[in-house]
Amino acid sequence: MKTAGASSTYTLIYPSLGRTLAIHFETAFPHIIRKWNETTKTGVTTATLNKRLMNIPYWELHNPEVAGKRKELGLDPVAN
Repeated sequence: MKTAGASSTYTLIYPSLGRTLAIHFETAFPHIIRKWNETTKTGVTTATLNKRLMNIPYWELHNPEVAGKRKELGLDPVAN
């Protein structure tokens, strides 16, 4: 783990899979994940937190009826 002030990075390396996962998060509680990136033999995938909502029923928001909430978060619509 690498810490640089307010931010920390935890890196997982899987040599046999040719995979590296780096999780970038706030050092202070509640340790909000700001970004992660995964490097594999085929390329790099990155995700960055751009908005978050608190106290929502996350597990209930996986169907087309909640398209407005997904749009509010900047997510693609749920496929039918």
